Amino acid sequence: MSFCQQEHIQEVLDKWTQIDDEIWAKVIVFEKNRRVAKAIGLCGFDNPHRDQKTDELKKHIGQGVKIKMDDAGNILIRRYSKSSVFVKSTAATSSEETAIGQDLFDMKKFQSNVNRELRRAYPDRKRLETQCLSAVAFVKSDADLLE
Repeated sequence: MSFCQQEHIQEVLDKWTQIDDEIWAKVIVFEKNRRVAKAIGLCGFDNPHRDQKTDELKKHIGQGVKIKMDDAGNILIRRYSKSSVFVKSTAATSSEETAIGQDLFDMKKFQSNVNRELRRAYPDRKRLETQCLSAVAFVKSDADLLE
């Protein structure tokens, strides 16, 4: 797990008792490894360090994606943009894919992994936390999105 991932998980854990029950995700917006915001809606955030190429790419995003949770606790992502969307999930077995309508988080699989971890002599909470992370990118990158 990268330092960036650890830092954001710790931030959630530090505020755990203050988090509203209706909040089921934390979205952090990055532009070229720079944290720009902790909310959804890319066009509403200014980045004084934004370069022209990033500005051009943002124009191609269009409607982007919608992320929602179903009644079973699964997190789904659907692409509304004409441009490609790349999803990297630590819980998924596949590598980056174009997201048209795919599961971002499978609750049954996670519950199974929690049960398996609790049967271990030394359960590893970080292993479970990592399964809850996903990255969504609007540009194909050679680097691992979650590193």
